[in-house]
Amino acid sequence: MRCWYFLVGLVILSLGCVETGQFKSDGYNISYFIYPGADRGVLLVHMMAGSKSDYVRFATLLNSKDYTVMAIDLRGHGSSTGTWFNMNKQEFLGMKQDVCKAIDLLQNRTETVYVVGASIGANAALMCCKGEKIVLLSPGLNYHGLDVTNTDCNKDILIVVGKDDTYACNSSVYLANRLNATLWVKDTPLHGTDLLDRSTMEEIIEWLS
Repeated sequence: MRCWYFLVGLVILSLGCVETGQFKSDGYNISYFIYPGADRGVLLVHMMAGSKSDYVRFATLLNSKDYTVMAIDLRGHGSSTGTWFNMNKQEFLGMKQDVCKAIDLLQNRTETVYVVGASIGANAALMCCKGEKIVLLSPGLNYHGLDVTNTDCNKDILIVVGKDDTYACNSSVYLANRLNATLWVKDTPLHGTDLLDRSTMEEIIEWLS
């Protein structure tokens, strides 16, 4: 299924419907696409071994509601430089900077920025703690050294997790209590961006609004 979404993403990008580019983060070239829209921006951050193409459906839906949407490939993923399976702890920790720099870039063209991160991308988004609202899909207390156990983030936060995704669910309950976040537990074992069926995407957009 992920392969199919990746192919759809390539087709959409090749049609010229979006802007594409790269920015520098700790010497890594971070690849991104942007669906231009109005002055509300959403940054989408994928999960481990994923890519920005995992968000094509969600980006399209958000853009249809006039959001400017940006999705990045974290270092070591997708079209960005590096390979995640060869990265050390410090390089993984640098994913926080990838997210923060992407938010800064998006803020240059929108008045408001929201952030959606999945799995390790959720942890990076929480550690960065920028944006008006943050949506965390299947965060974990510690993914590859991105430890959010004691992270403080005074933002409006929504956490979405599958009930049978044990580690992420236990982590999400802890984080929701600690951060006073809104918690949605779905009756599924699915993880990260795989949680984004049509109804969940619509619910998240409503929450952002």
